[in-house]
Amino acid sequence: MADQPNHTFKKPETMLGESPAMQRLFDEIRKIAAVPTTVLIQGESGTGKELVARALHDRGPRSDRPFLVFNCSAIPDTLFESEMFGHNRGAFTGAVTKQSGFVEAAAGGTLFLDEISELSQGSQAKILRLLEQKTYQSLGEANEKHADVRLLAATNQALEPFIEQDRFRADLYYRLNACRIEVPPLRERREDIPLLARYFAGRAATEMGKRVTGIDDAAVRELMRYQFPGNVRELRNMVECAVIHCEHGGLLRNDDFLETCRSRRMGPKTESAAPVASSPWPLDTFDFHEVETRLYRAALQRSNGNISATARLLGLDRSKLRRRLDKLELA
Repeated sequence: MADQPNHTFKKPETMLGESPAMQRLFDEIRKIAAVPTTVLIQGESGTGKELVARALHDRGPRSDRPFLVFNCSAIPDTLFESEMFGHNRGAFTGAVTKQSGFVEAAAGGTLFLDEISELSQGSQAKILRLLEQKTYQSLGEANEKHADVRLLAATNQALEPFIEQDRFRADLYYRLNACRIEVPPLRERREDIPLLARYFAGRAATEMGKRVTGIDDAAVRELMRYQFPGNVRELRNMVECAVIHCEHGGLLRNDDFLETCRSRRMGPKTESAAPVASSPWPLDTFDFHEVETRLYRAALQRSNGNISATARLLGLDRSKLRRRLDKLELA
């Protein structure tokens, strides 16, 4: 029996791609997975860096052990050490019980540090020590513990400018950058858009109990004209948005996207585009602050107030969304 193409990783979400860029990425994952080195995964927001980390874990010798995600932008610096390394009872005010940290919980497995560029210099120093000495110390505990964990890190920004600005430690960068994987943006793998869009449509239809069976060719062609600044996450959200509002069965059509995803214009501008004067928006009284506030409120309500889920729904970076919600006093 012939070998099947081995280009998908199915836990916990499928990573798909038939483009040359994705085939190169899959080859890198296959080569690196079994090597116990630290890996820096770099790519724009929405490209699937966590999926790459999960694939490295699933295809490596630690696949039967925990895979934990530590979002560096979601943990205040004052809580970093306690969350990462744990604490003993009485280690600080409010520490009424002993608590293990992420390093201990991920013992034998993989710890994925997402958005590592958001860590403070002090927290970076603690991660460097963990990498170099393979030991850590819980708050309120005198003895050091051995760290049996593989560290993977991700960033959506190049770290070299952070080093020049003295915002990221050069020694930690070089330690992380021993092996680096670049995740391509969707605009560099456009031939994967039909495959991804149809997969997301089928999955969303199943989850929502809709009678949608896929996307017609005309709609796919329009999707391929769009630039997708939010990458695969934006494509997924756009397709899910169309499925949610689709009131007919069968294939999703252009109108399903154009009517339900007005904020994401499919296709480039053309000379025949309607002039500003004929726009349905009342531009003379348009209040962007009000529209933005209503959008975020609706997204928060749909996500039951969960910031991470809201960020995924909107195709935004979680830390940027948090800052915007704070400014709009919606947090």
